[in-house]
Amino acid sequence: MPKKFFGEALRSARESRKLSQEKLAFKAGISRNSVGSLEKGEFVATIDTLFKIADGLDMLPEDLITETRLRMSRNASNSKR
Repeated sequence: MPKKFFGEALRSARESRKLSQEKLAFKAGISRNSVGSLEKGEFVATIDTLFKIADGLDMLPEDLITETRLRMSRNASNSKR
């Protein structure tokens, strides 16, 4: 479940910076397919990939993790209603 919310947080951060998946992939030194798969929640990012992505987004890795946790928390709150 966390990988879904990480994907949402990643996509939101990327789009807010007006980056395509291809441009982020280039900046992060990973493949465009990896960016797309992470955004879809198809696999879990390694710690190395998390740091590369955060660097490509010009943000701290912990900010991506915090945003992921916030999305998970909101989802849990909404499902209790």
